[in-house]
Amino acid sequence: MEKDEMMIWMQLLGFDRNDPDRGAARYLDQIGFKPRGIIALLYHPDIVNLHRGMDEEYRLFDDNAAYYAIPRNTERERQPWTNLDLRELARGLKKHGVGLYAGIMAPANDSRFHREWIEDHPEMRYTGMRRHQSINVLKRFRDGSYFEDFFAEKLRQTLTDYEMEGVQFTDMFCPSSGTRAHGDFSTDMTDQFVTDTGIEVPIKVRETMGDDSIEALKIRQEWLWSIPVRYSWLDFYARRWERFFEKICAACHSAGKKVMVLGQYCTDPFETLWCLGIDMRRLARAGVDEFCPNTLPTGVAMETDLTESRFWRYMTLIPLTSAFVPHTPLYTMLGTQDASEEWNVMKHAPVRFERDLTTEMTYRIMRDGEYRQASAGHMICLGDGIAREDWANIRRLSDSSVFSGVKRFASPALLWSDAAFDNTLVSYAETHRYTVHKTVYELANRGAPIGGVVRSEDMDSADCPLLIPCFDLMSPEEQRKAAEYPHPVICTAAPGFDPEKLGFKCDFIFADGSSPYPQIAFGRGAKLTDEIRELLKDTRLYGTDVAPGEGAEYTNQLTETLNFRAVGEGFLAACAALMKKTSGAPFRSECPFFAYELEDGTYRVFFYNSDPDHYRTFVIETDRPAESVKVLSSFPCLPTKFEKNGKFTYDGAPSDKFRLKLAPDGVTAAEIRLS
Repeated sequence: MEKDEMMIWMQLLGFDRNDPDRGAARYLDQIGFKPRGIIALLYHPDIVNLHRGMDEEYRLFDDNAAYYAIPRNTERERQPWTNLDLRELARGLKKHGVGLYAGIMAPANDSRFHREWIEDHPEMRYTGMRRHQSINVLKRFRDGSYFEDFFAEKLRQTLTDYEMEGVQFTDMFCPSSGTRAHGDFSTDMTDQFVTDTGIEVPIKVRETMGDDSIEALKIRQEWLWSIPVRYSWLDFYARRWERFFEKICAACHSAGKKVMVLGQYCTDPFETLWCLGIDMRRLARAGVDEFCPNTLPTGVAMETDLTESRFWRYMTLIPLTSAFVPHTPLYTMLGTQDASEEWNVMKHAPVRFERDLTTEMTYRIMRDGEYRQASAGHMICLGDGIAREDWANIRRLSDSSVFSGVKRFASPALLWSDAAFDNTLVSYAETHRYTVHKTVYELANRGAPIGGVVRSEDMDSADCPLLIPCFDLMSPEEQRKAAEYPHPVICTAAPGFDPEKLGFKCDFIFADGSSPYPQIAFGRGAKLTDEIRELLKDTRLYGTDVAPGEGAEYTNQLTETLNFRAVGEGFLAACAALMKKTSGAPFRSECPFFAYELEDGTYRVFFYNSDPDHYRTFVIETDRPAESVKVLSSFPCLPTKFEKNGKFTYDGAPSDKFRLKLAPDGVTAAEIRLS
């Protein structure tokens, strides 16, 4: 049975330390359900670094008691929590069957809220081209010993003493601050890289070792981010993180504790590798038990000066990450509100909040021949200061978004290839071509979202249309299987790629006639209609064209994206139109949607209004008359109108046309039964 196993990430401000159980029962009564677990956002890593045991009671730091030591949230003032209080909270929650995790970041705040451990270990600061107030947990102490050897044992002791379920690592801890194009270029990290790889170091770079001035960092940056050294630099970081978590996970697992990691910071699996030097497969292999990827499109958009929607870009992280690490549960962050950062999506953008919550739980991945939820559940971000009635609304929306018994994808699904992922690093560096993630979300932005992912080894079990970006990067065996796939496919590939040499019988093939990097599209299951040919005449370029070697690597993946070659607007529009034409759903509409056929014969369909300011009414046409349409979302509340004798009426069913009104930037989930 599919379900939403909610994890709640929250500040201690959500609990009342004056209660005998430190607020455990009071909080669980307030939320009205038993969550999968609760993560105390203790924020500062000195909860571990300066842990003093439990033999005597002592006050926790103010930035453990509240994120950035804020004085209050909407419920209560910050309280003087002690080490014994925190243990009593863990015990109180455990009595109700709820485990408490320690949520840890890695800030270095110049001792603004307490005298920090790093003051005695300044060599542990992140050292990049820009100053970041954080620790780099991959670094070594002055004596050459590694931070993780110190931290792993301290963490095991801390979690054991507090009787916690496990630990969650997020911002600045993993991933670390900045991007790998801009650091950490310290002597220590450069020396670790050279020792690990055995790579030859230019004399100019060798002469800077021991000097961490900005001038020395620039010299090392120029070398480490040059091609082909860049590939070794990123691979070193990926292996370095794997070794780090092998030690952390071994220590935690020896005490029966779990390890949850953010790992990616609003980035897809490839962007995570390119920008952050993290290969999430390696973290899973090292023993990480759970991931909590950022999917906060509304919170990020409202907190920045971004004007374009990030919805599909961020939502696409869920199915792609699930395909990339298919055996590690994902708890996808649901942006609710944050007293420290001062934003509240629930109150200030409720329609988008419902859209985010609903969509996070819809994606499915085909794994081992079965359809499974891509997300194990939501990670509420943050869960303190939410009123009882708002929790009831969260649960109501969650219950309406969870469904079981998927029989097949009734909309195109993405074909995921590990081989294509591995080949993307060099290919992207040499061409700045669209990645899989970029292709998927740009087509979704044009009204053609995917409904899920099929891993390449499950292709034989699939019976849905497939979107296959970067076809040329797949293995020869995967290409052969895709060429023989009996259902519709829409593919993109590098300029000059010839699918017919594989025996691929194409119903359509065309090149991007506008782009300086003219990738091709080809496939089966649809023809190039006059309408699509007209779209291809649009020669406008979409995006800023950045060729390899041009343009600066960006520094903030929250507000920027990878550099790409510009792509023809007509090419993208044509690919999106073909996605709609090859859809396996027995529906047609101008609004974006994706659908699943369920085992009981109904269809679960999610309709989206991409207009942020206006209600839109859409007509949905069906291949067979619709007997009933049950709206599962909060809007619209009136019965569905069906076409009867040329008019839309409440008693018009069965009919092959019905009408839905969608809220601005909203989603409406519906259960549709056809005759």
